[in-house]
Amino acid sequence: MVRRILSSTAGLAAVLFVVMATSAAGFWYRQQLLEAYSAVEESALTALSLGLAAVAVWVVAFTAIAFAPITPLRRTVLWASSVSTLAGALGLLSFYDIYFGSLSWVTLGGEVSLGGRSPSSG
Repeated sequence: MVRRILSSTAGLAAVLFVVMATSAAGFWYRQQLLEAYSAVEESALTALSLGLAAVAVWVVAFTAIAFAPITPLRRTVLWASSVSTLAGALGLLSFYDIYFGSLSWVTLGGEVSLGGRSPSSG
């Protein structure tokens, strides 16, 4: 399918047009894109801090379990235990406040703990 599109002149022109339009939009809106990226990064680090790594591992495990050939009961048990493990890991990380050192970048310089900031703490 892809080979057929790229082998035709019209298909290749359409792909090149999409790539050029995306590049041009990225160039023209680069400041807004960088500001949006910074806002999302700060929000994610504030909410999760180093727990972002635990959440990423959980998403991979969740996806692997979803496509694994296992019984529905076993799948449910694995999902429940993975959510419990994730909650425990985030809870343990929230006990540690690091203001300086190699992990201080994920705590935004000590603004949040390694487990992130709870929604109720403002």
